[in-house]
Amino acid sequence: MTEDGRGAIRYSIDATIRLRRRMEPSASSAISDLSLTGFRVRTHLKLGAGSDISITLPGLEPRWAKVAWVRGFEAGCTFHEPLHRAVLDNLIRRTVGI
Repeated sequence: MTEDGRGAIRYSIDATIRLRRRMEPSASSAISDLSLTGFRVRTHLKLGAGSDISITLPGLEPRWAKVAWVRGFEAGCTFHEPLHRAVLDNLIRRTVGI
């Protein structure tokens, strides 16, 4: 557990992803932070807390997540299955230019 009570450390990134709601086409969206267990997304799609979404992170297969909260055009989401540490490290390296 982190100092702010979250389950995993969050990393600031700026990455374009594909996001889709069940049974709908995907749309381009952006994530601004990422952790092993979830992410924050900016999207024009209307999302509802508790709904399931699919996201495609750069270079990865689609993954399912649950929307935890929504504020305007931003939402916090939790992966159904956490990312592997090596996958997270690779995404961070590629998106922040380390």
